[in-house]
Amino acid sequence: MTPALQRINQLSTTSAAKRISPAFFRRFPALIQVSSFDPFNPRFVRPRPRTAFHCLNQERTMTLPMNTQKVSMTSIERINELSGENVKLCMQCGTCTSACPMADEMDFFPRKVMHYSQFGLLKSMEDINSYWKCASCHSCSVRCPRGIDIAKVMEALRLLVLRTSKNHIEPSRIPAEKLKEYPGILMVAGFRKLTS
Repeated sequence: MTPALQRINQLSTTSAAKRISPAFFRRFPALIQVSSFDPFNPRFVRPRPRTAFHCLNQERTMTLPMNTQKVSMTSIERINELSGENVKLCMQCGTCTSACPMADEMDFFPRKVMHYSQFGLLKSMEDINSYWKCASCHSCSVRCPRGIDIAKVMEALRLLVLRTSKNHIEPSRIPAEKLKEYPGILMVAGFRKLTS
């Protein structure tokens, strides 16, 4: 039994709470890999509450059965060319997801977008909102231990969709009353980012 599990069991026996068995943690493979998440450990860093277990639920769906027919080298090259970044450098640490202020709004977290980009799975990412929701704030890029500008990768994915003449928002469908309400800079920025 790991020191973390021993500490949790020790804490749970001192209160009326149920004992947490090691079987509980088998449902969360990412937690098993953590060497120590004991809050009394001086090296412990408490995860941000909005991403702690929310990320783990998505982590279980990250396994991708791969074969040579699924990996698209041309898509990887197009992403690398448009973004100027090498998506293969990503080591899947999840720092981008924990730094992202928009992660709760996204279908795929930035880590998952990067994972799919590493294999060139553009078709699997056609209908997600992640790269449209990206605020381009560069929080992920600043914190990336590999120095990847993830905001540029998100921009490249947006451009790949826009180059197929698919608008994320259709300007002709915006009611005239709303057009008068919105400030001009909002419309220019929105159209620049979300239309082809």
